[in-house]
Amino acid sequence: MAMPVKNAKITNCYKDPLCKIKYTKGYHTGVDFIGADGQYVPVCAFRDASVLKVGWDPAGWGNYIILRYAGKYDVVHAHLSKVLVSQGAAVKEGQQIGVMGTTGNSTGVHLHFEVRVAPWTNRNDINASNFLGILNQRGPVQDKPIMIPEVIFSSPGDDEMAAAYLARFLKAERRALTAPGDLANVEHAYVIGSPVKPIQNTTNIVGTDRFDTARKTLELCK
Repeated sequence: MAMPVKNAKITNCYKDPLCKIKYTKGYHTGVDFIGADGQYVPVCAFRDASVLKVGWDPAGWGNYIILRYAGKYDVVHAHLSKVLVSQGAAVKEGQQIGVMGTTGNSTGVHLHFEVRVAPWTNRNDINASNFLGILNQRGPVQDKPIMIPEVIFSSPGDDEMAAAYLARFLKAERRALTAPGDLANVEHAYVIGSPVKPIQNTTNIVGTDRFDTARKTLELCK
C-alpha cells in the first residue's frame, strides 16, 4: 500500500486526544498529513481505486476527492490546492491525484485523509492510521510493527515436550524462557511450567509436577 503523501508527518491523528478543535462528531475523524519535503506536495492514491466523487466544500473539505476502494471503503482526500483526476476515473496505486493545499475550513497546508465504510454519506468513519498500517500518533509516519499473536515459552528440561506440542497445535513460535528475545511485538504468551510472566498478557500453565503440567497443556489442545 502506498502512502498518500511521501515523507509525511502527522499533525492530527484519528480521535487525537491533543486536538482542541470542536468537531461535529466530537473527535477528529481522519488523519492530517503535512509533507516533510515542502508544503504543496503531491497527493497520491494509496491503492488501485476508482474516483467516486470530486467536489468543492467551501465551509469544510475545500477541494476534495473521494476514492472508492475494494467496493466497501470511501476514502476522502481534503483541502487540496489542485485536483488532477476526474469523477469516474480509475487510478493506480501511487498515482498522483492532487496537490496538498489549504482550501476550505483549514488553518494551514495539509491533507485530511479520512476512511469511511461505504457509502461515505453514512459518516461511518474508521481509524485511517490502522487502514494504512501506520502508528496513530503525531510526528513522522511510522509503520505499525508486525505483531506475533502467540509465543510459547518454556525452560530447558521436562516441560519442553509439552511446549512443543502446544506450539504445533497453535502454530505458534517457541522460545526459551531464559532467552525470551524481543517481546515488544508479542500479543500473548503461554509459559509452560513456570509462574514467570514475560509480558502482561501471559497464560501460565503450571501443574503439581511435570506430568500434571503436561496434562493441563494437553487440555488446551482439545
